[in-house]
Amino acid sequence: MKAIAKVLFISILILVVFPRWGDTCLPDFPHVVFTRPSGPDKPLSSFADGQIGIPLPTWRRAFLVVAYRYLDQKPLNKSEQRSLVAFFDESGVRDRPPTNVSINRWINARAKYQTGPKPKISSYREAASSYYEYQNCLAPAFDNAVQVLRERAKTFGVQSTQLTQWIMAQDAVFENCTAGPSIPDRLPEGANSLIRADREYQIAAANFYANRLPDALREFDAIAQDASSPWHLLAPYLAVRTIIRQASMPVSPGTGDEYDPATLAKAEPRLAAIISNPKLGPFRQDAQRLQGLVRFHAHPEQRQHELAQLLLSGRSGSDFGQQLLDYKLVLDRFLDNSPEFPDTPAYGPEYDERLKSWRRSRFAKLQKERSDDLSDWLMTLQSDAAEAKSHALSKWKATASIPWLFAAMSKFDGKDVAVPEVLQSASQIPETSSASTAIAFHRSRLLRESGQPEAASEVVQAALRQINSLPVSAVNLLRDEQMRNSADLENFRERLARNPVEVTAVSDNDGEDSFCYQSKSCNLAFYGDAQPRSKSVLLPHFDLSVAETLNKRIPIDVLVEVAKSESLPQNLRQHLAASAWARAALLGNFAAAQKVGDTATALRPELRQFIDQYDAAQTDEERHFLAVFAIVHFPGLRPFVEDGYVRTTQFQRIDNFRDNWWCDDVGGIPDDLSFSKQNGDNISRVTQLNQRLEASSPVFLTTEQRAQASSEWKQLLSLGEAADYLPREVLAWAKMHPEDPRVPEALHFAWRAARYGCFADDSTSKTNWPHDIFKLLHKRYPNSEWTKKTAVW
Repeated sequence: MKAIAKVLFISILILVVFPRWGDTCLPDFPHVVFTRPSGPDKPLSSFADGQIGIPLPTWRRAFLVVAYRYLDQKPLNKSEQRSLVAFFDESGVRDRPPTNVSINRWINARAKYQTGPKPKISSYREAASSYYEYQNCLAPAFDNAVQVLRERAKTFGVQSTQLTQWIMAQDAVFENCTAGPSIPDRLPEGANSLIRADREYQIAAANFYANRLPDALREFDAIAQDASSPWHLLAPYLAVRTIIRQASMPVSPGTGDEYDPATLAKAEPRLAAIISNPKLGPFRQDAQRLQGLVRFHAHPEQRQHELAQLLLSGRSGSDFGQQLLDYKLVLDRFLDNSPEFPDTPAYGPEYDERLKSWRRSRFAKLQKERSDDLSDWLMTLQSDAAEAKSHALSKWKATASIPWLFAAMSKFDGKDVAVPEVLQSASQIPETSSASTAIAFHRSRLLRESGQPEAASEVVQAALRQINSLPVSAVNLLRDEQMRNSADLENFRERLARNPVEVTAVSDNDGEDSFCYQSKSCNLAFYGDAQPRSKSVLLPHFDLSVAETLNKRIPIDVLVEVAKSESLPQNLRQHLAASAWARAALLGNFAAAQKVGDTATALRPELRQFIDQYDAAQTDEERHFLAVFAIVHFPGLRPFVEDGYVRTTQFQRIDNFRDNWWCDDVGGIPDDLSFSKQNGDNISRVTQLNQRLEASSPVFLTTEQRAQASSEWKQLLSLGEAADYLPREVLAWAKMHPEDPRVPEALHFAWRAARYGCFADDSTSKTNWPHDIFKLLHKRYPNSEWTKKTAVW
């Protein structure tokens, strides 16, 4: 009986919480992830066991609750760990087990006792609106039916009339999963008493699934009064469930958005009666869980604080996952609000800024919601309001707890007056503590920002002694601190490569691995193998911090030295050497271009003829043309390095989504797609570029080198988008040097760049380039093979 009760508990809970949504149809752009922004690395079981790494404010709230436990030196016990993994995976709430397996199990078991065609069963039922369907019958219902079928076959015999009647009635019950109503007939007085009792239960269940809830409630109440029925102890519990479903009927079933409070209130005394009745002891725990569900909807604020206390108590056991899910959902209700602003469009940069400001202003107003320590810590950690920063410091001073120390450190920068005090406390956290890595990361950062790079390096080195037990996300964050604290060029070069956590195509980085879809060039870009195996290791790549540092903070002379270093992995040297050559050539730094040219051609042999021509040029003017001539041949050649959004199309081929050459930010926003830059709002993109929190300069650079890097970056940024810059430069040379035999070829490839390069929708400066190039080619060079290849404009 207890198993049956759990079946219905899970069924109604999922009916409330887990709707089935339709798929979206958008392009998938694979990219590597270096530090997961919304949760811990795989496997979640390691996180549950205490490998929390470095929690981020952007993590999902459920994972931050677990992080709090370990920061507070209150580890999850084994039962809680198992429960966490049962309800969650690394992407958030875990999908429920597929119902089809249980449906097939029922159909196959039924076939042993009933001949004829097999029934067709679906677990989903369309809501009244017809725009939504919800899971009406869940897997445990079919599993329970298999169990009872076997028991009745054993009692009455395989060929018995009673068994046949029972199966036919159960078929009618399951018809209501999708359609109906289909209600079994009542049996006459003279029928077998057990089969009659089963039939009364089947009628009640059929009415429940058919949403004939008043009938179902009346029948479950009647069964509860019949002491001779094998279902009478379970019936009070099922009656409460029927009331809860009644309470959810005013809205689309399954959304969990609204419950009728008057109807829901009827469930509370019934649940209290079940919990206090010794005869219903087998259902007490399930009733307590259901009581939590009712309180979740009827008294959400009280339930929030109850759950916060339960989650920290260490006594949740197998209920931990459900309690954590409920806690997350009740917080989501008021923390994830997105209000409308009458004077602001409901989307876009202006709305985003208004929303951020509104949420900052709410922090101080959420006093009651933050009245327990866990909720207070979560909301403080995830808020960027000025009050949250001062509150974190006050709470740490008042409690001296590690979670509040972590929250305070995560909000400070090296200039805050409280930094020496928090650093002193942080230095007392032992390396054996589950909080040590998280504290060490912020300790290193604050030491570096306060002008103590050597001390910061020592902290990171100590943290990385445990590298084999650290999540890759945490290692990459620590490696970033190492790179920033590098005392010389050699150390800097050795700390640039990052091992990705995963490759994904999902925007919030919570997708499955491997999104290359059998594309050889994509697999080569991410794995170095055109046909990688399922366990193939991802190639190292540059992360966002490295890309921003190399693109904006390193002068070309130093960048050339980095590109020539053999300490970098092969795939990164190949990418960086070609980019450094293009950068030097576009900056007009012939010496730097010559110095890196041999490395670039060794790693990219297809560049050799172009770089040789560049090296042989006699004037700066010709050299500049030949730099453009080389670049325009290779859509993958650009004067910057990428982060996780690696260009997956072959170096010399046009990418179908215009990931060719560069957009108007010239790589200044390396963590965004060319597709997004082209199809987005140019104004918002420029704002994003100007307001980015950019990487700091490595400490080993001199003042002169930093100034040089800044000047070079401004010069590169002034180039604008390649689809405008490249054809303009080629046309200028063609008009000045019409007899140059390379001109027709250069014009054809410039025409290609103008047509297929990245350009924003609101860009008008390059509109006529294809037409101008087409006219010039066909007028001046009508017999050239390159003119014939330029057939349209």
